[in-house]
Amino acid sequence: MVRQHGLRRGSGKPSFSYALQSEFEPLLSKAYIPMLVRLLRGMGERLPAQQLNDLLNEVGQDWAGELPRVSGDLKSKVVAASNLLNDLGGVTEIEQEGRCLMIKGYSCPLALAVRENRGVCVAVQALLSRYIGENVIEHCDREGERVHCRFEVSPP
Repeated sequence: MVRQHGLRRGSGKPSFSYALQSEFEPLLSKAYIPMLVRLLRGMGERLPAQQLNDLLNEVGQDWAGELPRVSGDLKSKVVAASNLLNDLGGVTEIEQEGRCLMIKGYSCPLALAVRENRGVCVAVQALLSRYIGENVIEHCDREGERVHCRFEVSPP
């Protein structure tokens, strides 16, 4: 997290100065969430609903394109998708419902953004679908006090 940045000369021994490594700066920023929420609000006010939905779908697909592709059987792909959501700050588990596998979330990593625009779930659906190369359908619960992710993955 911290790297040696330079040397400070003084009356005593030289001492080193340190700086935060640039890749850790975003972790300490409190500006990302308010900026994202306001950006979504502004886009929602200016763009037709379908155009915004298409844009969020594209955002999810583009994000997945930056990730390594997942391979394996359906179960291992769904595990990878669940792990991705958990790595992003969610809390999920996988449940079997008939022939489908459901990724059930107890904590949404984008809850504040979802509260501002339900289309954020479409972006996550597109992210997961391209990431695992399977059809993913979102059934997120946005009505209660907390947002709960819920994604269905069906066998082909």
